[in-house]
Amino acid sequence: MEDYKVAKAYTYIVSHDSGFAPNPFWGQCTLACCKPAIRRSIGKRWPSNPDTWIVGISPKSRGHELIYMMRVDHCVGFPEYYENFPQKRPDFSKGQVHTCGDNIYRPIDGGYEQLRSRHSDHPFRDSWSVNSNAMNRDIGGKYVLISDNFIYYGKDTVRIEGPMREMIPGRGCRCNFSQEAIKALEKYINKRSVDFQNGTILADPDLWRIG
Repeated sequence: MEDYKVAKAYTYIVSHDSGFAPNPFWGQCTLACCKPAIRRSIGKRWPSNPDTWIVGISPKSRGHELIYMMRVDHCVGFPEYYENFPQKRPDFSKGQVHTCGDNIYRPIDGGYEQLRSRHSDHPFRDSWSVNSNAMNRDIGGKYVLISDNFIYYGKDTVRIEGPMREMIPGRGCRCNFSQEAIKALEKYINKRSVDFQNGTILADPDLWRIG
């Protein structure tokens, strides 16, 4: 059984838990869209920064609870992600999991084309269109973060206890914490090490209840 370590942690508020960002499906949890600052910060140091974790926390209206936790195990650019992870491309002719695909930037002519996705305008309509603002923000993150070791709680969020409450961010993200908070996070992860090793999804995304 792996003994997990936490060298660095990033926490942020997941304002829209739809299964898109993060995308916990197909055996790997990925962060390809949203949070460009986190993706750039981790990506520009990769691979010299192992044992880096991302913790997604619900908004205050949902109690500031855990939505997901992932260790960053791989970091790739958008061209490599598009080529090597076709299962993560969205398909609106299929079910909910397929519409959540986050592999939405096809390399073309030295740039990128945005596929029909949850970052498009009106993606569930045949008259959908590209959302340039979302595209520029996503591409600005430069990297896609991929995890083989994660827990996704989805709509069944979990209360944050003890020293880990220090990690609840305000606006934006946080990445500087006391050693007490880091050790509490490490202990929490290792108590659930089997779930992390299996890449466990414990519930559907919260927004799937809305439709």
